[in-house]
Amino acid sequence: MFRSRHIIDLDADPHIPIIAQLEFIPKNHPSLSISIIKHRRIGRLVWDPTKLWLYSAPNQTDSNPIYGDHLWERDLAYRHVLNANLLDYLLVHQELIPEEWKNYEIYFWGTIYQIAFAPPRSQVRCLRWSLDKWESQLRYLIQFWGSSMPAAILDF
Repeated sequence: MFRSRHIIDLDADPHIPIIAQLEFIPKNHPSLSISIIKHRRIGRLVWDPTKLWLYSAPNQTDSNPIYGDHLWERDLAYRHVLNANLLDYLLVHQELIPEEWKNYEIYFWGTIYQIAFAPPRSQVRCLRWSLDKWESQLRYLIQFWGSSMPAAILDF
């Protein structure tokens, strides 16, 4: 039996990431603002990697990628997707991240952000291995999603 001392609060307000600022955009420009448009509060999670599932939709392949907004509406909105609070916890406690996750960009669809471009655009954060460290990144839902971009799902 797996025993963990790590309990993650998935009910807490999520972290709002800082957007990388481009030189030509003034520091307080409205296009740099980001807000939360969806955040699934699903209680406290006792860390057990055997209860997590890296899920790709059946039609989410590299040869036939799917738009993120279609992936959400047609599949992920009905699943137990995990939110960005787990992503942020794992960034602090990187020793918990399974080694095999280095082959993927793992998305935490339980928290969806909106960036204030014209028109506003929705984004989801992922956990990814970059050269020698774990990092978080935002991806627009209007982009394609392939097989190496699974969603973090809670498996009951």
